[in-house]
Amino acid sequence: MNIGQHVKYDLTRIFKSPLGYLGFLLSIIPAVGVIISVKTLDAPFNAQVVLSMFNMFGGLVALMFAIRTIVRDMQFGTIQLFLNSKTNRIKYLYAKLLSVVGVVIIFAVFGTLFTLLSSTMIDAGKLSFTDYLKMLGVLMLIIVFYVTLLNILNLLTGKSAIVYTAAILCMILLPNIFEAFIFIPKIGEDLANMMKYNPLDFLPKILNQGMISMKVYQIWISIACIVIFTAINHYIIRNKNI
Repeated sequence: MNIGQHVKYDLTRIFKSPLGYLGFLLSIIPAVGVIISVKTLDAPFNAQVVLSMFNMFGGLVALMFAIRTIVRDMQFGTIQLFLNSKTNRIKYLYAKLLSVVGVVIIFAVFGTLFTLLSSTMIDAGKLSFTDYLKMLGVLMLIIVFYVTLLNILNLLTGKSAIVYTAAILCMILLPNIFEAFIFIPKIGEDLANMMKYNPLDFLPKILNQGMISMKVYQIWISIACIVIFTAINHYIIRNKNI
């Protein structure tokens, strides 16, 4: 199995499928709507808002595309063509992870170009190069975290519907549940403080708020979880009979 060819196939599918262009469109429609509304009302506006809006909606779209990348072969049964040996299984796993990294980079570049273009057209000021790198870093950590976590579920169940459902629950339901911990008598405040270090709590909030920065401890916790999840993926796919 050729890892490079597999990654190339996954990434080129984005541009060959109408869903790819629909995804790009969906990722900027909210930002375009806000730009039009704000400029119509002649309210203060800057490039930071544009980038944050893209990070919020474009990040969600990129996450769905990344999940689609890891579940597609399992969904259509084509995964059996790649996993005929332990070596190919491991290559397949890391090819998929590289494809996910490529998906994030593609959307980050698209978001950067959109922000630069729209900011120039409406005279919304400029952002530094580090702001765009921060956006890339935040999206990379969030999406790779969820992909490595959800791929464990994908490998164990082989059901794409379960993976997508789990993704929605992780992004929408779990943060609300964690916030409700504070109302638990006696221990609620302590639990709420502990949730600050739970990536399933702070990562969705960062994405949903369009933030382009993370605290140092959030970065290291996310990286540690990614490493652990990747090791679990490695073990499962190496020993799994597909």
